[in-house]
Amino acid sequence: MSIFLSIASFLDPTLTRTIRSAMDNADNPEALVFGLGLQYWEDPDLSEFPESQIRKLSWKPDNRPGLVKIRYEISRLLEDEDYFLELDSHMRFSPGWDTDLV
Repeated sequence: MSIFLSIASFLDPTLTRTIRSAMDNADNPEALVFGLGLQYWEDPDLSEFPESQIRKLSWKPDNRPGLVKIRYEISRLLEDEDYFLELDSHMRFSPGWDTDLV
């Protein structure tokens, strides 16, 4: 079982907390893949997360397409994951959320 989490993030300083919350509270954190649409002047530091679980696209805030286009572009990063979850960049997760979702 794998879950692709699609996150479009516009200058949100809590993006890494969202990813960390998803990982820390998942029963199967190794099964999570994050598709990120980053809209920052300088991309956030994601080095604490396994590279194999992060797929990202980046735009500068003053030169980005609209949200619908960004969410579409993120969806194209989906590979063979079993589930797709689209969420905001400022979310928190409860323990076992991935098992409950499936």
